[in-house]
Amino acid sequence: QKAKQSSLCPGELKYVCKRKDKVKKSLKRLGDCAPPDRVPHIALLGSGGGERAAVSLVGSLYQMAEEGLLDTLFYIGGISGSTWAMSSLYGHPDWSTNVESVISELIGPGIKKEDARNWLSERAKDECFSVTDVWAVGIALIMKKVPRNNTLS
Repeated sequence: QKAKQSSLCPGELKYVCKRKDKVKKSLKRLGDCAPPDRVPHIALLGSGGGERAAVSLVGSLYQMAEEGLLDTLFYIGGISGSTWAMSSLYGHPDWSTNVESVISELIGPGIKKEDARNWLSERAKDECFSVTDVWAVGIALIMKKVPRNNTLS
């Protein structure tokens, strides 16, 4: 029998394998008796809408954590404002076990305009500097945190 070729990159395949184990354990704890080779890929999708969407996604994740459902999620996806919340999540490697840390970051005192200006000045030295960086600083002021120098898929 010919092996099925995956369209996922090696990093995503590694994530999928690890995540399947976590989802399977979570579903079993909740009483699901699906066959071990049939782990559902459950996704939570966030909407757009700026700060309201970010707050909505974090609120949904918080309630799922309270109900013991967070580890059933395979993926989180979103657009616009919900991606702001997602970037906060991904800044914390343990986000699924500590949603409160993300919430406290989002409702914290915020960042100083001087810190945002300094980040932008440093970023402007990079040859890949673009209007996206300027936009990121504007969003960072709304979301109360300095942008990170990383990429998200």
